[in-house]
Amino acid sequence: MAKPSFAISTEHEPGHTSRAPDIYTFRSVGNAESAWRELEARASGCLYNSFDWLSSFQRTIGERNGVAPLFVMAADEHGPAAGFALGMENRRGVLVARPLGHGFGNQNTGLWRPDAVDRQTGRCLLDAMKLEAGKSGADCLDLRNMACVIDGRPNPLLAGNEPQSFVPLYAMALEAEFEALYRKCRSSSARKKLNAKERKLGEAPGFRVFRSQDGQTAAYLLDAMIAQRSARAASSGIPNAFAGTAPRDFLLSLLLASIEDGSDRFTIYALEAEGRVRATYLGGVHGNCYYAYANSIAEDDFAKFSPGDVLLKTLIREMCEAGMERFDFGVGAERYKAAWAQAEPLSDIVIALTTRGRIYSVAANAKTALKRTIREDPHLWSLVRRARALRARLA
Repeated sequence: MAKPSFAISTEHEPGHTSRAPDIYTFRSVGNAESAWRELEARASGCLYNSFDWLSSFQRTIGERNGVAPLFVMAADEHGPAAGFALGMENRRGVLVARPLGHGFGNQNTGLWRPDAVDRQTGRCLLDAMKLEAGKSGADCLDLRNMACVIDGRPNPLLAGNEPQSFVPLYAMALEAEFEALYRKCRSSSARKKLNAKERKLGEAPGFRVFRSQDGQTAAYLLDAMIAQRSARAASSGIPNAFAGTAPRDFLLSLLLASIEDGSDRFTIYALEAEGRVRATYLGGVHGNCYYAYANSIAEDDFAKFSPGDVLLKTLIREMCEAGMERFDFGVGAERYKAAWAQAEPLSDIVIALTTRGRIYSVAANAKTALKRTIREDPHLWSLVRRARALRARLA
C-alpha cells in the first residue's frame, strides 16, 4: 500500500493491514496542518472542524487554557479518509478528551471523504481516538453535540444507541428563489408582520444592512456584538460566551484572516439605523453551507421593530442568491430559529477510559439528562429563566 502524501509529517507510524485504514496522529496544530488541509479540501464536515477554525481557537484560547491538541486521522491508499480533532483538558482533576474548540463550536462532525463515510472507517477512527487519548493520559472521551448525519448518511462514529444531546440543531435547505422559500417557511401573517417591521426600519435615517470588509469595521462590529450580548447577559442572566479578551481575539482573528484572503469564510453582518448598530450576525461559509454562528440585538427603542429578525431575513436572502444550499442556525431552541427551520437531533458519545473517567461520565450524563428534562418542560424552563434574571439583577 502506498503511504499517504503526508506520511513524513506524522508522529505515529501506521500499522499496515489489508482492510482497515491506517491511523496517523498529530499532537500539534502545526504538524497537523498539511494533512488536515489535504483532507478538508475533499471532505464533508462542518465549519467548526475546519483547520482555520481549529487553529485560531487553539492559538487564542486553547493554549491559554492548557488545552493539548490531538488530531487523529484515518488514511488509505487514496490519502486522508477521515479525521477528528480532540482537545485534552483537565476538568477538576479529570483529564477529558473533547472536540478541539469545545465550548465555541456549535456541532461536531469531524472530516470525512465522501467515499469513506462508512462504519469500518468510523470504528477504526473511534478506536484510534480512544487509544491515542488513553496514551495521553485521558480519563474520558467526551464528544458532545455530534451530528447524526454526514453527507446524507449516518455518522460512522455513532452506533445508534447514544443519548441525545441537551439541545438540537436547527437547519434548513435553501432555494435559489428566496421568495419561494420565504412563502414556504413563514405563514402569510408572519410575513406581513415582518415585512411591516422591515419597512419601519427602512424609514429610519441612516438605515442600512452591511458586512465587514476591512479590519477596522470588523473590529467595530465585533465589539458592538459583544457589548450587546453583555447587556443581554446583565438583564437575563444568560452568560455571554464571548466576554473577555481571548474570545474576542479568537473571533477577530477569523474575521481578519477572511478579509485578508478576500473570502467569505467568516463574516459579520450588521443592521444600522440612526447611526447605531441595532443587530449583528456573525457566521461563515464552509462548503455549500452558511453557518449562522452568533448574533446580538440592541436593547433599545428599535427592538420593537425586531432588527434581528429583519437582519436574519436579509442574510438568508443573500445566501440564497449566493448559491448556498443549506443554512445552519446552530444549536439551541429559539423561536427565531424554529420560525424558519426544523430541529435536527444531535448525539453524545461519552466513553470512560479509566475508573476516574467512569465516575465523570456517569455524572456528566446525569447532568445532561437533567438539563434536557428542564429544557423540555415549559414550566421548569420558565422558572430557570426567571431565576437567572433575578440573579442578574441582584449581581
